[in-house]
Amino acid sequence: MKRFILILFLLLAAREIRAFGLAGHAAIACIAEHHLTPRARANIMRYTDHRSIVYYASWMDEWRRSKGYEFTTHWHAGTVDAEFRSTPAVREASGAKGDCVVAVEQSIALLSEYDKLDDSTVLVHIKYLVHLLGDMHCPTHVYYYPDNMTLGKFPVKLHGVETNYHKIWDGQLLDSRHKFWGFQDYRHALDNYTDEEIARMTEGTPVEWFEESARRCREIYDWVQPGDELGQEFYNAHAPFAEYQLVLSGYRLAKVLNALFDR
Repeated sequence: MKRFILILFLLLAAREIRAFGLAGHAAIACIAEHHLTPRARANIMRYTDHRSIVYYASWMDEWRRSKGYEFTTHWHAGTVDAEFRSTPAVREASGAKGDCVVAVEQSIALLSEYDKLDDSTVLVHIKYLVHLLGDMHCPTHVYYYPDNMTLGKFPVKLHGVETNYHKIWDGQLLDSRHKFWGFQDYRHALDNYTDEEIARMTEGTPVEWFEESARRCREIYDWVQPGDELGQEFYNAHAPFAEYQLVLSGYRLAKVLNALFDR
């Protein structure tokens, strides 16, 4: 009996750690992989031991507290100022210990000469990009300095059960909307934009993407107050917002990986 309780506890703990990853991050990676060029995909497969990038979609969440990777814990969010600018000055002023945009830019810079790096270094930075392009677009992964530094970690109720607003956007929103979907279901349902639309959606640089996403996501804090009770009406109204952020992440991840590995 004690063994059963321990196993159950570990499973629940793992689910909590992966709140966004298993569904949302896997879907983002699946969408991105579908838009890789044949050459980029083949080059990436050389470093992933012929595994799909979906396999590594939640690796950063799984390893963030493991020895040797603790420094990545603060990479999962980014900071903008009142003008929605992501700059070294705002990161310094806010006291940020890490930043998803900085981590993404560093990985891109390193992988721009990936053929000069050892295989393990290439792989770990692929893992970083696969995960962090999603975190960059997650609505509650933005610090709005100085007005709102909460990341949405204030209490609300979901169908009468205590939770917090951050967790709702980290996975509960989509899980409630599509209870039995896997990552391929998300790709099939959402990955339906034209080439012209995708080209417009992927214009710009990672820092510009983050700033644009932060501006759009700011409104989620106008929709609730601490202590609010949320139900199906909230999900029906706002799940499409989360779905758009998800597919946008996938297209932008594909653009980054193609730029690096299609050569």
